[in-house]
Amino acid sequence: CQTGQLLCLSDHQNWWGVYEVSGHELSPIYDVAMSELDVCAAPWQFGQSSYVASSKGILLSAHHHGVGQLLTLSESAQMPALRCDAQAYTLFRYLCLSEKHHMCFAIVSSPDTEDQVIGFELQRKPKPSSESGASGLSEYSNPHSLFANAEDGSRIQGFWWQSSAGETSQANKRKPRQLIVSIHGGPTAAAYPTYSNQRAFWLSHGFDVLEVNHRGSTGFGRDFRQALKGRWAKVDVQDTLTLTRALLAQAPSISHAFIRGSSAGGLTVLSCLAESDVFAAGASLYGVTDLQRLHECTHKFESQYVPWLVCPTFPPRSEAEFALACEARSPLNKVASIKAPVLFLQGEEDRVVPATQTRTMHRALVEQGVDSQAHYFANERHGFKHPKNQQKALELELAFYRRVSGQ
Repeated sequence: CQTGQLLCLSDHQNWWGVYEVSGHELSPIYDVAMSELDVCAAPWQFGQSSYVASSKGILLSAHHHGVGQLLTLSESAQMPALRCDAQAYTLFRYLCLSEKHHMCFAIVSSPDTEDQVIGFELQRKPKPSSESGASGLSEYSNPHSLFANAEDGSRIQGFWWQSSAGETSQANKRKPRQLIVSIHGGPTAAAYPTYSNQRAFWLSHGFDVLEVNHRGSTGFGRDFRQALKGRWAKVDVQDTLTLTRALLAQAPSISHAFIRGSSAGGLTVLSCLAESDVFAAGASLYGVTDLQRLHECTHKFESQYVPWLVCPTFPPRSEAEFALACEARSPLNKVASIKAPVLFLQGEEDRVVPATQTRTMHRALVEQGVDSQAHYFANERHGFKHPKNQQKALELELAFYRRVSGQ
């Protein structure tokens, strides 16, 4: 940095924190262990920047209990301090310093605004540099943080977005509601309290939305993230069911609970349907159904990811141990336990989770007499990019939920 220090990120004290490198030693520049701040999102992509150092101090983009914060660390401080001019936002990405203009720029988001570039300077309010515009759905902009305890004592967190926010009449409060539980991908990504067009769609159609940060999610410390090691399709499933039941206990007016997820989240969706009857139906968007096939098809960067996620020991002691773990956790081998209706949405050109995975799973469910639907998109890969296909996928999913619930 410009002060002559060599800084780096490390999570060896449980939280992603900033350290000064001196020889072979790492020295924290603040009390990382006590901060409970993760100064890093899931480190999958190049170019991320979660801190910048200037002559006036260090700015940090951190996550605390799932919510993003922008903090300043002055030279004499023991702990970073919240920026008062940044508290309207809940996610800060790609920090960039302009020493010449005494500003730090960042891509920021909030529950009711889409991504925008904001410039921050000390003692001043944020100045929009460019923006994509507000969502226009501010009545849905205040999610509740929901917490529940896992069996090992871990604190599970999620964001509960209520479709009835702003409806104050007693008649509206008594109206039956429906819930969509949404599972993030990764499976070590995270759910953030920021605006989403997709979520706004569900809220505007009368669904509550619960976004789950199960064990393994980024932003809650290394121990929480490492809790998924060797236990994918187990602890994520347990945590999803635990948090969903906690919400349903608080909201008896919810008549139907559905579950949806994409990619890794699709595996959790199908596993939840196999392990419980909490959900009336589930939607898997290009979701993993066969872990052995996922391992064989994955790219070099994640070549050891599946073994880390499912094997009791890593590296696996043998190919047989890994094969048994994949067999035990793959939804394809749990077809006999799934009774609820399932919707599959899949890109034909997907090379991460090939369409053959969805076709095989869908066919197996149909043969078991399960109400299973599958729709394939010819020009889509792993994640739908074309607006018309995004719209069609949402319409198909909405029609599916309405049919299952009898609406």
